[in-house]
Amino acid sequence: MGLTVEKLTERREHLYEAFLLQDDAALLYSSLLYRRLIKRLYEGEDHYLLALEDGVIRGVLPAFLMKSRLGNSLISLPFFGSNGGVIEYEGNRQVWFGLLNAFRALAEKKKCVTYTLIASPFHDRPQWYESILGMAGPSDSRTGQISMLPAPGEDIAGTLLAGFYPFTRRMIRKAEKNGLLVKQQNDTESLEFLQTVHRENMRRKGGEFKPADFFSSFPLIFRPEKDYNIWVARKGGTIVAALLLFYYHNTVEYYLPALLHRHRSLQAQSLIIYRAMADAVSRGYRYWNWGGTWPSQKGVYDYKKKWNTRDYPYHYYNRVLDPRILEYSVEEVRSAFPHGYVVPFSQLREQESSSRP
Repeated sequence: MGLTVEKLTERREHLYEAFLLQDDAALLYSSLLYRRLIKRLYEGEDHYLLALEDGVIRGVLPAFLMKSRLGNSLISLPFFGSNGGVIEYEGNRQVWFGLLNAFRALAEKKKCVTYTLIASPFHDRPQWYESILGMAGPSDSRTGQISMLPAPGEDIAGTLLAGFYPFTRRMIRKAEKNGLLVKQQNDTESLEFLQTVHRENMRRKGGEFKPADFFSSFPLIFRPEKDYNIWVARKGGTIVAALLLFYYHNTVEYYLPALLHRHRSLQAQSLIIYRAMADAVSRGYRYWNWGGTWPSQKGVYDYKKKWNTRDYPYHYYNRVLDPRILEYSVEEVRSAFPHGYVVPFSQLREQESSSRP
């Protein structure tokens, strides 16, 4: 038998997860647990594609069909730029060809207005995405920033500190002198703080915040301590900062920080990150994934860099199948496809949402 591409079914779920875990740097976003989260957050259809050769998985492409009043969009993967794309370990172009063409055909079959693939920072092959999909180039780019965690040893704290920039070490020492108490706290108090302060932080910055459904859903899917932890910092008994981390295979996902603005000078997040990193090292994790940084976010990039990160550039590959989507405003597209990358906003016509019937 030759190579075939099929949709993931329950019968092959254990094989799918086993395939992901062959890779030292497998990421949370393609996992079955994360698929459960996406399915709770969106109305739509999951389409996780498998490239099979004699029943053996050679590559996968996780995707989700978002449905809206403006049409459908096939995304790999939605929800704040979650990494998806082709995952394949041997450089087999035939596997990439099969998966990407099946993805494109599915988007056409479902009458999608657009489709988007967000590559993994570890598995991006721009030349193959572009040549197989017939694209002139990617539509967007990010820089994945990842800290390589040391192996467990006698002096975990000292080894970590030695790799940080002097600025970061000073901030950690300042936080320690401020008498902050840092610990894991996976309870209602920490969850409510995380949600409330995250929303305040994003409003202050003018950014998008995670919806309430996210905070009510992830504790039902992920197991505390094993799959996630909320770390908090207290000053005088009051929580002043929190950080949500997810754990998958060898990687810790720096997922969602929250900090009371009036306590910024305490450097509570610096101490949380340091303590959480030390804990991750003691548990055998190898990578700390800070997530993707936009080209325009120089300050964010520089902050992460000071935690001894390496750069892993990756790209977004987007195609418009129905140009009528470009007639809508940014607000209309955001409302129809919440937290999903459907089309670069720079391609949309600027207009008031109220101008449409």
